[in-house]
Amino acid sequence: MVGCLLFLVGFIGVIMFFWEIFLLVIGSFSFRWHLFLLSIILFIGSIVISIWYDKNNVKICVGQKSKVKQTEKQKIEVIKNEEILKKIFIDNSIEITLLGINLCTLHELTKKCANKLNVNVFIDENIFYQNFMDIYLLTKDVKNLREFDLKTNKYALKKIFIKNYKGYIKKSNLDIDNIGKGVVKKDIIYNMLQESLYMGKETFNFVFKDTMDTLNYMEDMKTLNYANSKMWAQERLEKCKILICWILLLYAEIFNRFLLILKNKYRFINNKELYNITINLYNEKSKDFDNEKDIYFSAGEKLFTIYQSFYLDTFDEELEKIEFMILSYLIYKGYKYKELNIEDSIIKVLDSYNLISLLKEDEGNLSSIDNILFKIGENFIDSENDFKELYWGLINMYIEKMSVQELITMYLQFIIKIDKVKETKKLHELEKEKNRYLNNDFRKEEEIREDKIEFENITTGTEFELYLKKLYIRLGYIVELTKTTGDQGADLILYKDGLKTVVQAKFYSSKVGNKAVQEVVGAIKFYDADYGIVVTNNLFTKSAIELAEVNNIELIDKSRLDELREQTYND
Repeated sequence: MVGCLLFLVGFIGVIMFFWEIFLLVIGSFSFRWHLFLLSIILFIGSIVISIWYDKNNVKICVGQKSKVKQTEKQKIEVIKNEEILKKIFIDNSIEITLLGINLCTLHELTKKCANKLNVNVFIDENIFYQNFMDIYLLTKDVKNLREFDLKTNKYALKKIFIKNYKGYIKKSNLDIDNIGKGVVKKDIIYNMLQESLYMGKETFNFVFKDTMDTLNYMEDMKTLNYANSKMWAQERLEKCKILICWILLLYAEIFNRFLLILKNKYRFINNKELYNITINLYNEKSKDFDNEKDIYFSAGEKLFTIYQSFYLDTFDEELEKIEFMILSYLIYKGYKYKELNIEDSIIKVLDSYNLISLLKEDEGNLSSIDNILFKIGENFIDSENDFKELYWGLINMYIEKMSVQELITMYLQFIIKIDKVKETKKLHELEKEKNRYLNNDFRKEEEIREDKIEFENITTGTEFELYLKKLYIRLGYIVELTKTTGDQGADLILYKDGLKTVVQAKFYSSKVGNKAVQEVVGAIKFYDADYGIVVTNNLFTKSAIELAEVNNIELIDKSRLDELREQTYND
């Protein structure tokens, strides 16, 4: 278009030039010097501009081609990184899924704190993936954790922070030099990583407390008219917001650090002695403790001592205590996952309820996985841990069909999906109640009345034992009553899921003391049981509670007993 205009101007200039020359030659008085000069200017100007335009047009074309090549190169690099990451996720699917769900759940809980402070308007919904990929690109070539620490220093993380939270930085006029000061510390990062293994909430609770304290502080400052007080309040609010944003960034750093730790997995497994010791010790500690945190620390610290004394040459570099404990725990969790056969269980459940077609029809995308998840979750899952195992199993079944971003999205959405399943289950229960009332069906209420009458009429220990037998049968146990005399500390023996539990029943008018706990500890050994329980219609003394905690004995007092009875009503 521009070339055509320049040609037209030049053509007009040429016509004017020769016309004026013609007039000059024939001696016409119509000849005008100013038009003659104008024609020359138009002609020469059009040529000069054409030359200049052509040169710049070439530069633009070269620039555009260069940008196209650069964009294509970036696309190839993205695809290459995606393929490398996808292979890592597939090779370590069990371990990454376990940590991914826990880590991303804690990340989303922290985001809720950001919502309370209105920081969420500056946080993209894909912030975890953005942070994760930026740190991955920064550290993808590192060979060990020492190099990783150098690459992810506070200045490097600060650049990522500024890039991904630039809307917040611009809005709040933050002092960039103070971002992350005192927060990017190795011990804090490793504590957060350990919490992600056993779903501890120490860091989150700290953030949540700081958030609530800040909000309360801001509320108090509203009643004061002092300018300094309001300034201090605003400064405290900004610090709290920065802390939350940094913690969100650190969760992504932790995920990348975790991937690097997992590079040592196969060296660990190939050391058969160390591997067998790890499995055996974790299995044994699982009998002593109920919660994951106690199992992790009890077994992990013992294993690290053994590793330092006998197996230092297992890895290319010597692992620090926390790094080794994390790796050993994940090795154990991978072993337990395979032992559970979760994927086979999912298939059996779907098959038994004629839902196996869901597996055959879906394409492995997020919506189809959700379809299976909610079908099973709403109808067959009672606890959060069971739902997590289901979630874990489905992700591992379809991991090869999902991109890395889709996998991370699945991890992030766990907390949302389990809340949705809980809400749906409550709605189903309410619908059942509604239909019962509509059909004048009050058998449940009659059973509750009969149970209350039976419980309230118990007057002896023997009657209490018989009542507990019926209760545990309703809870799905096989129950055996021991002989009345010489029971060796157990009144009932429960069998469920391949485990044996001894129960000591105490129908007392006063608090139950240490003796009952000691009796059931002895009964565990005598009957070769896995667990021990003491049940009473009353309360326990402080010393009995302390002794039970040390010996991993479950205590069921009146309040907890009422909950179990209520549970059978709901079932």
